[in-house]
Amino acid sequence: IRRMTTRKGVNSMRFFFGDVETTGLRKPAKIVELCVVETDDQFNVLNTWESRIDPEAPIEPGASGVHGLTNAMLVDEPTIEQFMEMHGYPLRTDGVLIAHNVAYDREFLGPHFESYETICTLKCARILYPDAPDHKLQTLRFYLGLEADHSKAHTAGEDVSLLMQLAKKMCEDHDLTLSALLEVQTRKRRILNMPFGKHKGTALSDLPADYRYWLLNKADNLDADLRASLEAL
Repeated sequence: IRRMTTRKGVNSMRFFFGDVETTGLRKPAKIVELCVVETDDQFNVLNTWESRIDPEAPIEPGASGVHGLTNAMLVDEPTIEQFMEMHGYPLRTDGVLIAHNVAYDREFLGPHFESYETICTLKCARILYPDAPDHKLQTLRFYLGLEADHSKAHTAGEDVSLLMQLAKKMCEDHDLTLSALLEVQTRKRRILNMPFGKHKGTALSDLPADYRYWLLNKADNLDADLRASLEAL
């Protein structure tokens, strides 16, 4: 699968919705499939780049179990370097990379940009939809009523489609522009329940006073959002 479409457009900031499937979670993992869609601030699609990629490395069985790709299926696909060269190094620019848990996709797509900022839709969703059961992309798909093709689940193209719908839904629900999500992701999020430890799942307001004191005064590397939520009680 190799596809590239282009539509001329002018926008002051370049946004790139991206997703990769990889050989596994352990480093050094390699890309086996990617999809990147460029839009303007109004979600108008300007460019799409999508391809399976020859990773030149073995795919872990667990990874194949998620995305369904094997090395035998990728022998005639371009390597990531060949793909970027084939399309004139399309990400070699300044832009905003948008992904769900962007830190992961940044490892693979970031090196192909000139310079870039990031928007993490996972962080934004945690802030804007605190009552969601969890903030995995597939959970948010059902929680927010996003459209999806189940037969293409866990493909890079389908994940980017959901990613774009999620970002647009967040903007519509909270009267935001796409660029405004850059600021949203930096906000402190309100944590209602203890996320770990012996009191995991307990409402912060129901935590024993001595445990709250220990968290605020003795715990190492306490998450800033958890600290702010505890201090607000």
